[in-house]
Amino acid sequence: MNLEQLRATQAKLESGEGAELDLHERNPIEYALEAQRRFAAPLAPLWLIMAAIPLGTNLRARGKAWGLLLCGVLIGAYYLLTLFAQVLARNLWLDAITATWIPAGLFGGVGLFLLIRAWRGQAP
Repeated sequence: MNLEQLRATQAKLESGEGAELDLHERNPIEYALEAQRRFAAPLAPLWLIMAAIPLGTNLRARGKAWGLLLCGVLIGAYYLLTLFAQVLARNLWLDAITATWIPAGLFGGVGLFLLIRAWRGQAP
């Protein structure tokens, strides 16, 4: 489905008019999450790179394996936070927009903080 179809399907399911639709998923939050993921997911590598560059610039002091391990932990943490936020949205504790953008905002903020520290010459 394209973005317009996702939003139309979500609206029909929320209004109760989606009974005639042949859908695999009938939960409207799934369509809202997918619509938001299409904007947030392409930015995830940028956030992770923003955090990884400052962490990887000081490899002589820590060793190459440490940098690789730390980047793996960052990727895993981003993935787990994304899954946790989606569970919160499916349980209606968060709306789809907030649930999708919490991991992006958090990792974007961490990446920006680390980049600023590296630019100022402080070790992360």
